[in-house]
Amino acid sequence: MWPALIAVCVVVLCLCARAGAAGGFNPEFERDSLSLSGQWQRHSEHGDEEVWREEVASKLTGWKPVTVPGNLLPDVHRKLYKGIHSVWVVRTFRLTRDQARRGAALKWNLIRFGPSVWINGRFLAHHPTIGPHTVMVPPGMLRSGTNRIVLKVQGWGGIPRGEAGKPLIPTGSGTQSWGAKAPAIENDIWLDFYDRAYIKWALAMPNIKAGTVTFRVYLDAAEDLPEEIVLAARVRAEGAKTPTGRVSAPAATSKPYTDITVPIPNPKLWSPAERNLYVAEIDARSGSGLCDRVRFRFGMRQVKVSRGHFTLNGKPLWLRGSNLVGEWRWGDQFNRGVKAYLVDEARIMSLNSFRTHTLPPPKLWADTGDEHGIMFLAELPVLYNNRDFKFTPAERKIFHKHALLDATGWVTKLWNHPSVILWVLSNESLHDNKWEKGPYWQYVHDLDPTRLSLRSGGAEGTPDVYDIHTTDNYNSATEGRVIQTLQRKAAHKDPTRPLSNSEYMNTFGKSRVQVARWLGRPDHPDAALNFAEFGAEHTEVMRRLRYDGILPYMYAPWTGFRGRRWRRDFPSPMAAALHSAMSPVLASLDLFDRNFPAASEVTTPLALINETGRDVPAKIDVYVTPEHPLFVPEPKALAAAVYHDSFDVTLKAHSLTTRRLRWPVPRAEGSYFLAVVLRREGARPVVSQRVVRAIDSDVTAAGLNGKPVVVLGAGPAGRKWLKQRGIPFRASIGKGKLDAHVVVVWNADKIAPAVRKAATAKIRRYVKAGGRLVILRHDKWDWTSLVDATMEPGPKSASRAFAYSRARHPMLTGIDPEFLKRWNGLPGTVADRVLAGDLLTAGKKLLWINSPPRPVAVSVPMEAGEVVLCTLDLAGHLGGADGTYDPVAERILLNLLQR
Repeated sequence: MWPALIAVCVVVLCLCARAGAAGGFNPEFERDSLSLSGQWQRHSEHGDEEVWREEVASKLTGWKPVTVPGNLLPDVHRKLYKGIHSVWVVRTFRLTRDQARRGAALKWNLIRFGPSVWINGRFLAHHPTIGPHTVMVPPGMLRSGTNRIVLKVQGWGGIPRGEAGKPLIPTGSGTQSWGAKAPAIENDIWLDFYDRAYIKWALAMPNIKAGTVTFRVYLDAAEDLPEEIVLAARVRAEGAKTPTGRVSAPAATSKPYTDITVPIPNPKLWSPAERNLYVAEIDARSGSGLCDRVRFRFGMRQVKVSRGHFTLNGKPLWLRGSNLVGEWRWGDQFNRGVKAYLVDEARIMSLNSFRTHTLPPPKLWADTGDEHGIMFLAELPVLYNNRDFKFTPAERKIFHKHALLDATGWVTKLWNHPSVILWVLSNESLHDNKWEKGPYWQYVHDLDPTRLSLRSGGAEGTPDVYDIHTTDNYNSATEGRVIQTLQRKAAHKDPTRPLSNSEYMNTFGKSRVQVARWLGRPDHPDAALNFAEFGAEHTEVMRRLRYDGILPYMYAPWTGFRGRRWRRDFPSPMAAALHSAMSPVLASLDLFDRNFPAASEVTTPLALINETGRDVPAKIDVYVTPEHPLFVPEPKALAAAVYHDSFDVTLKAHSLTTRRLRWPVPRAEGSYFLAVVLRREGARPVVSQRVVRAIDSDVTAAGLNGKPVVVLGAGPAGRKWLKQRGIPFRASIGKGKLDAHVVVVWNADKIAPAVRKAATAKIRRYVKAGGRLVILRHDKWDWTSLVDATMEPGPKSASRAFAYSRARHPMLTGIDPEFLKRWNGLPGTVADRVLAGDLLTAGKKLLWINSPPRPVAVSVPMEAGEVVLCTLDLAGHLGGADGTYDPVAERILLNLLQR
């Protein structure tokens, strides 16, 4: 059976190799090569057997065809990948007599999780990591006619591991529950041919100011290199026939590489707007014979840091993008429509860049970026996600060695693509800081001096960039907490390094929990709009703070490429939100507060942002409308406006200025949108929008029935507020019978133990006789002799509260449910304590935060009377110089005092 199978493979697989070379074969250089992609045969396990020997392989039954590139076990359930130790793959290919006599190098782009290789029964190499690699084939290993190549590919179960069970090689997403664990040969595998000297790598290093490009050329060979080799480099603009420059120079064969500099007069620079590309052709000759020739594209562009910010070709560079999480491994639809996905949809969202999370991009995607101006932050597969892999010192040295080996393959494969703008050394690494920002960074920098490197969300960053992750911005229970973090990071920014945020807007698969937290129920129809609202607001905060890189996570769910359609012009609300929030020219509202006195006038800072290289005339329209502008802006919403004003501005190139915007709060109580729309020639309008609410001060409680309020422990600020509101009150229970409209325990901590002891029985008798006791928020309630209740941390503070089903109570009179969402003043806290204890079983739950089991307002009967416990932060929003006054909080407190 085995000889027959081989015969079939010879015919079929050779045809596949030729088809691959003519079709999808896409190596980093144009050169004399033979693709080995196509149909192979595979057999899993048997890792301890000599399956590389043809006679051993022929005795195994169960060989199956498999297509390379691709998953080597496509018919195996993904849950079983963890247990796969190895997969054997074999194919035959034919060489001409001329090919067989020449030198050859075997190359591949990605083999998960590292291969051992045999050709024609002889061992060639073992490569322990997953990334691109080059192996020089010894003389005599290849032969004219039929050749046989065998790979033993490590499966997830066969990866070398440390004592704690973590891989000793970078695996990208593999260490995560959702990560790739299938053994695979992804992208291409092929043979290069040469004579005596092989151009292994060549890096183009542009010098814009000098008008030159230096090629760093690395030579290799299976045997000793000739003593004298001449390198010749020619450069022409892509599409042109005449070279713009050419230079020849002897190779420094005693050194790792040779630098050869070619002049390019009046170079046309590469940028996202001007995608000028050049073609380099490099020859290696010895005597009169050609040893090797490579051809590749590059761009004349330089990425640097100036005054703590990125520059591209000496001009400010703002990275406004998103995250790709291995989309090229999700299915052929992404590779069939690379431009539609990476370029067309990205531009709908005003994105100019992508971080390729867990793996660098394939060459096909980098080519697309080169041609259409989309930039990549190419992430190497050193991924921790904040975990400690608990390597021993010896294990850490092994991992470091493998990380550098893997980085070498990725960097040398992609380093001529101008669209690859930064290297991302690792993701969320907290426990290897000294090495990553030192030797690791230095190694990549020395290998590729044309780019900067960052550590994505890693502690301390690199000497080039400091990058943060605010992954909890949609998960945090208090809306403004992340804004405070962003402000703090910007305030303490290293003046010599760019500051970026390469990951926010994560949902972590718990979207139903988060939607319930923000909207009251997990299936709320406005979930996508709410998510987009967070994305727009936090993106704009970073824009105003001049973050150099802003990349929300993650792009795929917001596109129409997976069939998700929201509107004809935008596939999702987040796409519309980013279209505006990421727009290079934007008027952004610096407004967090939502609740304002009706019929008042408010002054709000308006940031005018222009991240383009030219002055931009624009018209700005200001609207207050009851309809949602949908981030677009929606014409129907603008037509419904109750207020509209406009003015013209010119935004200077590369500028951020702030002006004061005065706008009227509507007289009619309710929720509105303040929308600032910027229109400029040649671009769709963009909008900065915020929810604002008009709170009518005349909508008050009914009165006190002539009786005073007894307020215990109010303190100076509380007493001042009571006087300002004209509320008659006493600060003690007095002597004799307690006669009051309501008794309020404002702050029990300010009530002396002796006073508490004397007042307890009296207050309880008052309540049982039909009185009402209100207990406001306490850090810790310890007056249990009065009311046996518990106030405990949330476990999270909250900026939104929701009424329980059928909850009715005078404290909620005039309180629209929207009014319980985000109170004025950062971080917008509504409540940070929840109620617990046996008392709740007898009470009527009124309000909750985060999830229904966490009540923050409860009415408890006590014979003829009532005890109301309310942990809403009412007293903290009554006024003062801190800007936290909120008319809704005040209205709820008035309801509690007067009804």
